[in-house]
Amino acid sequence: MLTKFTPLILFIVGCTPPAANLKPASTANVVAHLEEAAVSQVKGVQVIVQTDQWPGPQPIQNEVTPVRVVIDNKSETALRLRYNDFALIADDGTRYAALPLYRIVGSIPEPVIDTGYTAITEPHFVYHAFTVAPFYANIYPAMTAYRGTFAYDPFYYDTYNAYWINIPLPTQEMFKRALPEGVLDVGGRIEGYLYFERVSDDQSRVTFRADLSSAQSNRFFGEVRIPFNVQ
Repeated sequence: MLTKFTPLILFIVGCTPPAANLKPASTANVVAHLEEAAVSQVKGVQVIVQTDQWPGPQPIQNEVTPVRVVIDNKSETALRLRYNDFALIADDGTRYAALPLYRIVGSIPEPVIDTGYTAITEPHFVYHAFTVAPFYANIYPAMTAYRGTFAYDPFYYDTYNAYWINIPLPTQEMFKRALPEGVLDVGGRIEGYLYFERVSDDQSRVTFRADLSSAQSNRFFGEVRIPFNVQ
């Protein structure tokens, strides 16, 4: 069993700034047929980020910043997708992290998701040529799990799992729509939601950033950046 790392995170009730609305910046490449969406392509990996309204039945924008992400892998290597490869970066340097929804237990070589979660038998995201991270296998029993080595960062999970302690989230709809960690093969496509720490409307702009790394070699090969204005 991993020893839990407990970060110092303060939640101040009644003093939280209002949630922000993100709109593609004037320098972003907008997607004509999608509202509030922008696209970027780096070394064969195309990423569309859409920040329109959350489609779930419960409003969640006052607690997190939900972002719909579509990834097409037309590069020459399978793409590793991990939450700590994604972030919203404000102009003042503040980093809003992509939040993992599940708690991981077990040893670093063989981690698994806590069995207290309900398995997702009918996910509300779309995928092709995608395999979930090995430690997500019991959550997505109908999906194929990646058979290679998939690095797991216990400190990232332990740190950001604490985000959910004092708020009534995540909802079941968030679980179903979440883009899971895993490997996107060459020619693969996945679209789902990432949930970031809530962006404050005190910010003027944030940049969606995705670090691209090969699943086989774990080697970084590019970075996607898409700017959004905060309103």
